Amino acid sequence: MATGTALRRQVGRETEKLRVAAGIPVSDSRIARRVGSTRTYQRFANGNKTGLTFPIIGALARLFGASMEKQAELERLWDLVDETAWLQSIDAMTKSGFHAYIELERLACRIDSNETTFVHGLLQLESYMRMLFGRIESFSRARIEELVEQRLQRQQDFEARGDSVCLNVLLGEAVLRSGCPDEQLDYLVECDSRSNVTVSYLPFETGPHPGLDVPFHVLSFTENDDPDLAYFDAPDGARYIELAKAVAEFRKVTEEGHLRARSIKEFQR
Repeated sequence: MATGTALRRQVGRETEKLRVAAGIPVSDSRIARRVGSTRTYQRFANGNKTGLTFPIIGALARLFGASMEKQAELERLWDLVDETAWLQSIDAMTKSGFHAYIELERLACRIDSNETTFVHGLLQLESYMRMLFGRIESFSRARIEELVEQRLQRQQDFEARGDSVCLNVLLGEAVLRSGCPDEQLDYLVECDSRSNVTVSYLPFETGPHPGLDVPFHVLSFTENDDPDLAYFDAPDGARYIELAKAVAEFRKVTEEGHLRARSIKEFQR
C-alpha cells in the first residue's frame, strides 16, 4: 500500500488554511478536545502520521467554518489516505471548491506531463484560457472569470517557486496545430528557455506512440517517503494513482516519448 503522505499533507494543509482564515489559534482548547492535544494537531497540519479518523477531520473543518461540502470532501479524502488509487469526482470538486491536484502540484518538486489536446495549464496565456473556457456552453461569464483567476494564480505560485520545481511537458503536434495561436506558440518557446521548464513535441511523422494517447501527469515529491503520483482526467472526475508499478509505467512511456520528441524551438508553423 502507498504511504499516502502526499494526500495526508494535502488535507492537513487545507485544514490549516481554514484555521488561519477563521482566526483560531492552534492553542485553542476546542482543537485539543477534538484531536487529543495541540501537538497532535500540529503533526496533522504538517502531514505527519496520526491516529485521527475522518470524522475528526470533519469536526475540525466545522470548527474552522468550512462549508458542508468542503467538510464532506476533506473527510472523504482523509478516508482514502492509504489507498493506492482514488477519484475526486467533478461534483465533489465543484461543491467543495477544492481540487486535490492543485494542492499536490504545489508540493511537487517535479512534474512530467503528456498533453494530447491542450497546452498545459501552467503554460497557457490568459487569452488561450479564455478561448478554452469560453467554448464550454454551461459556463457563465462569472464562472469563466473565476477559473481564469484561479489558473493565473496557479501559474504565479509555480513561477514563485523557481528552480525548486521542474516541469517537463510533452505535447502532441495536434496541440500545436489545433487552435493554438501564434502568440501562444511564442510563449511556449519563451517558457522552454527557463532553466526549470522543458517543452517538447511529438511530430506527426513519428507516428502514434503507445501509452501516449491520453493526457496524464506524474508528480514527484521531495520527501523520501512520498510516493510518486500519476494523475489524469476522466469523464467522472480526476483520478490519482500511487501504486508504484503503475506510476513507473506512466513515467516510462513519457521518457520513451521524449526520446522521439523535438524541442518546441524546432516547431515549424
